[in-house]
Amino acid sequence: MAATEDAAGGRRSSLVGWVLVVLLLTLGAWPFVPYLSSVPLQPDSLTWIERSQPGAEGWREWVFQSSHFVGYRPLTALSFAGDIQLFGLSSLALRLTDLALHLGAGCAVFLMARRLAGVWPACLALAV
Repeated sequence: MAATEDAAGGRRSSLVGWVLVVLLLTLGAWPFVPYLSSVPLQPDSLTWIERSQPGAEGWREWVFQSSHFVGYRPLTALSFAGDIQLFGLSSLALRLTDLALHLGAGCAVFLMARRLAGVWPACLALAV
């Protein structure tokens, strides 16, 4: 009987943990929501968009061999290139990709911390 109660308590704790994860991810996404409809206007954003179009002259060198403003960032260049290839010059697609990557990083932190320390420490890591 005690094992059944422990299992039920563990499931309840896990469910509460997952609800907390969803809440934390929602709170983490909330600041991005007003920007989903905004157009990238910063000079570096325009350069990313311009240079990240596959087929453009020097594209491979730009993505894989050059410094990107503050350092070597080929994944950012590939992210822009993938968005442009899949969705064209859609600012909404660029912003949704930003949001998805932000939430994906949070999920990765949570999953790694959960594996190492359990659900509640992982929720704390996600919150931080």
